Amino acid sequence: MRTLLYWVLAFFALSLSFNGITVAATHYPSSVPTAYSCPSTDTGGHSNCPTRTQTIGNKFVCYYKTTTTSACSSATYSCTYYSMTGQLYTNADRGLCPSTAAKGDQEGMAQKLVLITGANGFLGSATTLEFLKQGWRVRGTVRSRDKADAWEAKYPEHKKNLEWVIVKDLADDGAFDEAIKGVDAVAHTASPFNFAFKDNVKDMLKPALKGTTSILKAAMEEPSVKAVTITSSLAAAQDLSKGADVGHIRTAKDWAPFTWEEAATTTNPVIVYLASKTFAEKAAWEFVEKEKPSFAMSTVVPPIILGPALQPIKSLADLNLSAGAVWGIVDSPTVPPTAVPVFINVLNVAQAHYQAVVRLSTQRYLLIGGDNDNTVIAKILKEEFPEQAHRIPDVGEGPGPHWGFDSGPAEKELGIEYIGLRETIRAAVMLATWLSKLKIKTRIIDKRSTKVFTGQADGVQSFGFAERLVAEGAHINEVVFWNPDPAAGKDGIIRTKRTPDNVPGTSRFPHAVLTQGRIERFMIDAMHDGLTVDRAILPMTLAVSPDLAISHPITVTLRHLSEEEATPTQVGAVPNGLFRSNLLADDEADARPASGTIGEEETVKAKYVVGCDGARSWVRKQLGITLEGDSADVHWGVLDVLVKTNFPDIRLKCTVQSKSAGSILIVPRERGLVRFYVQLGSTEHGQRVDRSSITPESIIVKAQAIMAPYDLECPFVDWWTVYEVGQRLASTVTDQRERVFIAGDAFHTHSPKSGQGMNTSMMDAYNLGWKLAGVLKGQLSPIVLSTYQSERHKVAQELIDADYKLSRLFSGKGEKDEGNKEFKEFFIKLGKWASGTAVHYLPSVLCVENAEAAKLAVGLPIGMVVSVGDARPWHIGDRLVADGRFRILIFAGDVRDASQMTLLGEVATYLDSARGPLRSFTPAGADIDSVIEVLTVISNPRTSVEPNAFPDILWPAKGRYGIRDYEKIYADDVTYFSGHGQIYENLGINAKVGCLVVVRPDQHVSLVCRLDEVKTLGTFFDTIMLKPAGGTVEC
Repeated sequence: MRTLLYWVLAFFALSLSFNGITVAATHYPSSVPTAYSCPSTDTGGHSNCPTRTQTIGNKFVCYYKTTTTSACSSATYSCTYYSMTGQLYTNADRGLCPSTAAKGDQEGMAQKLVLITGANGFLGSATTLEFLKQGWRVRGTVRSRDKADAWEAKYPEHKKNLEWVIVKDLADDGAFDEAIKGVDAVAHTASPFNFAFKDNVKDMLKPALKGTTSILKAAMEEPSVKAVTITSSLAAAQDLSKGADVGHIRTAKDWAPFTWEEAATTTNPVIVYLASKTFAEKAAWEFVEKEKPSFAMSTVVPPIILGPALQPIKSLADLNLSAGAVWGIVDSPTVPPTAVPVFINVLNVAQAHYQAVVRLSTQRYLLIGGDNDNTVIAKILKEEFPEQAHRIPDVGEGPGPHWGFDSGPAEKELGIEYIGLRETIRAAVMLATWLSKLKIKTRIIDKRSTKVFTGQADGVQSFGFAERLVAEGAHINEVVFWNPDPAAGKDGIIRTKRTPDNVPGTSRFPHAVLTQGRIERFMIDAMHDGLTVDRAILPMTLAVSPDLAISHPITVTLRHLSEEEATPTQVGAVPNGLFRSNLLADDEADARPASGTIGEEETVKAKYVVGCDGARSWVRKQLGITLEGDSADVHWGVLDVLVKTNFPDIRLKCTVQSKSAGSILIVPRERGLVRFYVQLGSTEHGQRVDRSSITPESIIVKAQAIMAPYDLECPFVDWWTVYEVGQRLASTVTDQRERVFIAGDAFHTHSPKSGQGMNTSMMDAYNLGWKLAGVLKGQLSPIVLSTYQSERHKVAQELIDADYKLSRLFSGKGEKDEGNKEFKEFFIKLGKWASGTAVHYLPSVLCVENAEAAKLAVGLPIGMVVSVGDARPWHIGDRLVADGRFRILIFAGDVRDASQMTLLGEVATYLDSARGPLRSFTPAGADIDSVIEVLTVISNPRTSVEPNAFPDILWPAKGRYGIRDYEKIYADDVTYFSGHGQIYENLGINAKVGCLVVVRPDQHVSLVCRLDEVKTLGTFFDTIMLKPAGGTVEC
């Protein structure tokens, strides 16, 4: 299946589970034995600073002043490492102090700088994050500036502590001469894995040696370097000729017996690679032995490295080799053979680099986290991701016994706590989004070859990738109204009202605003399985065959553009919105460049096409659909600026209406920016404003007049544009055959002041995406596609009506008190609609009308519950993951009542029957919750009923081994740490009798009914769903 989306707002591709990954979790113990007391002086006679102590792993760190006159608060330090029993660690009575010492008490400690080679790679990214987490600055080497930009785009919060150096080839003479200047330590993680070479010596062996020795030579010439760590490989510590070598215990003392002659003449590229790792590490130790540098050098020796891919990734094709091998088990006909019988988590390797640096270690560390077995990994995948178990091959026999290992020294000396295989694999595959899970082949094209400039549509609610958005966005908590000051005569404004930005209780998320570029960055980060943006491509023709029975009835002709054709014209020196273009992510430096031959045309066959190509939509024009509406003949200037002002509410959302100078909407932004929407003037009806006469300076002058008598300076303009207020709406959103759709600004336009353009556009695509996916997979009847028109066209009309009224109220001069009152009241009401929680869809095949439903559940479908199985608190919304499944929520009421438990049993019996929706629409061999998931919430206390009292279908056995799913049954009860959600009360559900709720994949409610009306669910699903081709799942 293949769907062509023209600059799609692919919000439907996102998974909430993706945002739950802890990128750099600390694996040190949360508590330690009784703290050791530091000696008053170290072996060098330096005085101890008793307020500066720290525990790391199983070590106690003592801080000593390196000068005799300074106070502890202004001293520089050396550190000594002791065990909890007071034993002095070998080689530790000197050296660098951990950067995490005594938080809030580091006045005299300069931030240390580490050079990390290959900082944007799989291991390099994890190591970079580890050092940043510990308070260091990082200077990373990359092969190109694009690689650095992509890393900063993924982790913008670390940008201030990052430097980048371009090193195209690690083996070049003097490659590190500039990069190493002034650094305190070096972590050498760059290690290309390459079998595509022609000359063993010239292309592989010598470059490996030179890449390692050159960085050591550079470090020796730089007096600031105190420690160097080098990534080696298990290849340098094993004898392949001994095979499994059962009974041998491998340690850091083991070395591979490769000879130079063997490696230089073999035709086996694997042998050459393994030998190159061996020779490189041996060369490092020989260098230390011969040159005796002043810095401490250590090596870490890992086997295959698994774990979370923290480097920038656009698709599964970009995964590193080891992570790709794990993902390669998915959809494979058989479990691939295990290449390396042991593994290590990438986070452990990163920790080892950091700990070896701060301890000035001079050792070789074998890093092995445990046995590695693809058959075990396959089992883990089936158990951890049961909804995808059908994509994992049947498990066969493992690789059998092999040599043992002793990696204890890294635990004892570096404080490493090894992460197990299950946790490692879980983190490694969490990057897959539900788009890749749904297996929908998608092509996204964009006319432009460059990223979107700063600015554009920026207001958005926190509903898809909450953690990242909330962390980065500017929070809007309060709206302040400013009106003409009656005592000031012609000029002057006064604060007249404060109000919450949203009615408390509207959502558990804050209102956060963030640039469109970052939102699109989040989406692109979540697009995997080969899904990318193809740039510099222009659609030329679109034709839909009258024969819809053929597999791909739509033909689209595309033309590859030149750079000049694809790059929008930039007006002036300051980034602005005065150009026509399609949009990509604000910081998508790693997106695909223009591809194909300039002028080349290609033909794409598709089942469906979605045009998300803006107000001047090409797709809309191909369908012969026009936007209808009018403008208010008022034009506004928009600025994103840094400001100097004595206006007291500059970091609050404000509406400012002056007596005669016009109006301003002020919205605080991220990174200290402020957005101004400034009323500039009006034109005669039908006239267009002359944009060439408007500059950032003229907009600022106008803003200064409106905000008088307050001072306003804008020393930096980040972005600006001019727009004319207009509200326009297309009469339809699809062709007659419902094969081509339009979304977002392609069918509705309005002013940006309500902050709903991008929000509404994303929800258009979110509404359509799961419906298309269900139809393409053969799960949903095509009749559901008609609801996109009825649901989203209504929302767009409501948005335009609200925007029309807001624009006209906002453009008033504020001369009448009555008008000001109306404006304030309307602005407050708009907040709830803008949050998205006030959207209601009309009755359809997906939203069943039921007059009694309003009495059964009157509140919003959100609230806190607690799991009966493990007492974990959950927000019920977090259990409604965007994975394409419908949910049946059984609010079972108080099941301590025998009659209520009997009624729940009847509900379960029907759901578990051959006539029920679970058995009817679940493919044979798939888990029973793979299409429709059932979640149960009781109103009585969690411990008042035994889990075994619930019918099996409510917590079904799943997976190969039939393990129960304990995250299906919840109680409206007090939690240990998160209070009491009171979900029954908040939703207006009778706690005695409960109700049934069907929730769509986009979290809208489809149906509400009584428990004794459970067969209504069967009727609902029979209308919209198709039975699987392989038949139903029999009891």
